[in-house]
Amino acid sequence: MKFITSKPKSGFEIKYHANLETDSAIDSKGKIVPIPVPSLCPIKIKSSVMYEVNLKELYDDLCDEAIKVAQNYDPDESILKLANKWGYIQYKPSRGYNLKWSGFLMRSHADAATSQFFLDKGETEINFTYAKCEYQSWYKLLFYVIPYAKFGKQYVKNNVGLDFYMEKLNECIADGVRVEFKKHQRFTYDVIPLNLLAAITLFSQKTRSPKNTKDLELKTCNYGPCTNKLEIKLGKGRERMYCSNSCKVLMSKYGKGGPEKYKTKSGKCAYKLCRKKITIKLGKGRQRQYCDSACRVKQLKI
Repeated sequence: MKFITSKPKSGFEIKYHANLETDSAIDSKGKIVPIPVPSLCPIKIKSSVMYEVNLKELYDDLCDEAIKVAQNYDPDESILKLANKWGYIQYKPSRGYNLKWSGFLMRSHADAATSQFFLDKGETEINFTYAKCEYQSWYKLLFYVIPYAKFGKQYVKNNVGLDFYMEKLNECIADGVRVEFKKHQRFTYDVIPLNLLAAITLFSQKTRSPKNTKDLELKTCNYGPCTNKLEIKLGKGRERMYCSNSCKVLMSKYGKGGPEKYKTKSGKCAYKLCRKKITIKLGKGRQRQYCDSACRVKQLKI
């Protein structure tokens, strides 16, 4: 599936900006303190191009970056990488646009996307509200929409909860879809994405497979002798490897195979007239040879 959108030739940059009305907090002294928040802005004003996005490729890239972010990778770097490759995510191309238009129309249409980032006609003052939403749109995809599409219900259960996830999902399509009826007899209809954010959100939900809901339930504790199952969480921080701290300590002390003293093998009593089966523990020191002390004494008298 493909979608027509635009992107700046110069690429994006992330700027931190604070608005006292929306991005502020009260400190211990009762003063209002601005809190800078990230905004995604084009580097140059008029340098955009139109092109077709392959949603499958975009989805694969988002999955790769979502996994990196879950493993404590810097989300700013992931968002900047994705935005520079795939372009504007909020802007709505005009209805009926196609890539066969003249170069002038293509440039004017692409430049209209860039103009959303500026407040005045002179295009010198950045509209940080729009630029902040551009950043937040990529953020929602990486932290909510894509992880659920790839990893299933386990992600929602362990990280954000279903209600909060549904809120973020609806925000991604709130202003980016159009519903059109196909036939008046049966009242069938199509949900048509208007921007790249809505397009990839709908595509990810369609791509989501029920098999993915079990992917996170199959991992076992990394300490060899332990067979406990792990409930993996995809939030910030390292991937969980052990079911408990005790297994983590045993792993660092004895290695993945566990201590040698707990390993055993089967054998027979060394007393020729007995030959009962015995369990021999492996490790440092002498290995067991007799089933009891009586057999050991009898063997020594021979």
